[in-house]
Amino acid sequence: MVSSVGVYSQELEYTTIEELYTKTEKRPALIFLTAEWCTYCEKMKNTSFEEKQIVQVLNERFYFVEFDIEQKEEIKLGDTVFRYKPTGLKTGTHELAEIIGTIDGVLNTPTIILLNSDMEIVYRYGGYLDTKQLEVLLESI
Repeated sequence: MVSSVGVYSQELEYTTIEELYTKTEKRPALIFLTAEWCTYCEKMKNTSFEEKQIVQVLNERFYFVEFDIEQKEEIKLGDTVFRYKPTGLKTGTHELAEIIGTIDGVLNTPTIILLNSDMEIVYRYGGYLDTKQLEVLLESI
């Protein structure tokens, strides 16, 4: 799936978590945990993930997944199915988001999760990253 982002001619290429495990080319992945109501997530989408250099690095060296922590669709990885877990009348979180994104017992948005080419979590950061911080992080991988 390709999504048009920003005013640049280059588009950020998206994939899904399920697709990460079917890719034949091994490369690291960046998972961006977000929520519709998260203003810092929107700010990152409209700044950091629109920056030409960030888009280029992500497209060339990483798989990029944007994952809404409140998504209701089931995700099947191997024999395991991960589901949305309601926590109230209109609230809840996806159990896969909780598993991969919880840091010190808390699931925040935005959260950046980096996976190595073997799909193992090597880095997690809960909070807003500006363009320069994200660029430094991507160049360190």
